[in-house]
Amino acid sequence: MFRRLNDRGRAVHTALFPHISDPDHVGLFDIDFPNVTTCRIGSDFRTCERSEESVLAGIADWTGAARPDLIFTCSFNAGPESRLRASLSRLPHRPLVIGLQHGMKHDWPLFERWDDRFDVFGTFGRLFLAECSDRFRRKMVVMGLPKLDAIARTPLGGPVRRILFAGQNEPSPKELAPLLDALAAKLGAEIIVRPHPEHREAFRALAPLFSVQPPSVPLAEALAEADAMITTGSTVALEGLVAGLRVAVLPRQHGDVYQPAGIVAESLAVQDVIAVFNRYDDPGFRVRIDGFLDAATGASGGGRTEIALSAIDRLVGRQVA
Repeated sequence: MFRRLNDRGRAVHTALFPHISDPDHVGLFDIDFPNVTTCRIGSDFRTCERSEESVLAGIADWTGAARPDLIFTCSFNAGPESRLRASLSRLPHRPLVIGLQHGMKHDWPLFERWDDRFDVFGTFGRLFLAECSDRFRRKMVVMGLPKLDAIARTPLGGPVRRILFAGQNEPSPKELAPLLDALAAKLGAEIIVRPHPEHREAFRALAPLFSVQPPSVPLAEALAEADAMITTGSTVALEGLVAGLRVAVLPRQHGDVYQPAGIVAESLAVQDVIAVFNRYDDPGFRVRIDGFLDAATGASGGGRTEIALSAIDRLVGRQVA
């Protein structure tokens, strides 16, 4: 989305707060937009090298001089980003501060209590509007989920020969092992276990039993090589659906958020997971999946980046007006 903005002549700058306790923080340094500041944050989300006050004051000085139209915050529940809007209050021309949805499941009442930390809340799709109060809904803007546009879709069909389990930190290896073993036996499928980047050690006990894929492997590659996916309430289920996989969500870690799609297994029993996989053979069910993706991500067949860009154009127009 930001590269597209650049291509359209809009300058994009970054302020980076690498979370040093998360191994994936190194990926921030691959971002090549002009950078205003970099300040590492520790496991407690506090700044390491400088005080948070000095970091935010520097951003406020840059903002006052550069006068950007919009500021996107990747997080507003912790760290410097959570106090960024307040630090800009003294500016005569303060830009709109946009909070962004970062997961399928949220404690929306908690977000509503934090709504002084942003002016506008960018949500994936219209599905989430119904979960919020009228007051909060007036601050919400549908921006799609642009990262899904980069996922190649493969035609659904054929046997399930490779199953990707993309886990967070539940269910436990003790619960998972019988399920995955039974799936491998009944379907003749290879099982690939891929832990969440924040929980790399959660499924170490499964390594002697199944192939384990580190989260450093690009997810697009993992999706392209799989026929089916099992996960919980993670947004990775959206990526699996967009890729054309048979996705079954386990009823753990807020997996119920996917009930409208009809892809949540009734239990961790092998027959319940296979029953979800079999639903994808019904063309009517695939139509249901497309409807769910429209509602949850802004579109089912691509074009989510355009949804975001259109929303940005409207917000910038509102600022100018």
